[in-house]
Amino acid sequence: MDEPEIPPPRPSSNGDAPSGEVSSSIGARVVQPARRRVRVSVLASGAIVGISFAVLVALAATIIVRRSAAPVLNEQELQRAEQRWRAQGPSDYDMEVRVTGRQPSDFHVEVRRGRPVLLTRNGNATPQRMWDVWTVDGLFDTIHQEIELADNPAGPFGSPPGSPPGSPPGSPPGSPPGSQVVERAAFDERLGYPRRYQRIVMGTPLEVAWEVVEFRELAAAHKSLGAQKASAGKRRTPGP
Repeated sequence: MDEPEIPPPRPSSNGDAPSGEVSSSIGARVVQPARRRVRVSVLASGAIVGISFAVLVALAATIIVRRSAAPVLNEQELQRAEQRWRAQGPSDYDMEVRVTGRQPSDFHVEVRRGRPVLLTRNGNATPQRMWDVWTVDGLFDTIHQEIELADNPAGPFGSPPGSPPGSPPGSPPGSPPGSQVVERAAFDERLGYPRRYQRIVMGTPLEVAWEVVEFRELAAAHKSLGAQKASAGKRRTPGP
């Protein structure tokens, strides 16, 4: 019985066996798995780098917040700070105030004999009606005003309406925590001026903060506001 004839391989154009079938089979077995391994390795490395970067950013943010966080505003401490300022505050000073929030700005104020004589914002001149606001006395006034406005944050601060702070659990719907205002402040231990202030409306992006980054007393010979008024009163007293 004759054996079946096995057809010879089809010759290529140069007489050799076709290279396409061999190379494709080798590529399927060798090249493609190697590419997959490289791709997986790159993705894994990218994920590790991304996670590490996120951890570092979170750690840096935590450190910054802890360093810059001021204590919750205490009205008794506010009164004591104002008393220190009235007793020890210089009548002539320069001050740099940095504002952060929706409209970040750098203010430079110059005060002479207890009155502002210059105020610039980001290096530009400002209307004179703004000058009093950025003196130390003006900063104290702003804090007092914000304490009063915090009782109704849905009005001046634009907070969503809701139950007042301290409402018991189970408040009706539509009472978000945005109705609560948190105020933080820190005061200079010697002179009493507000060094930092922060107002946060919970549940909203409504946050305002400012910091006195530099305070300069112009001369040791300048008297405090209280001493200046006292000496002025003595000068007005008629002699014998």
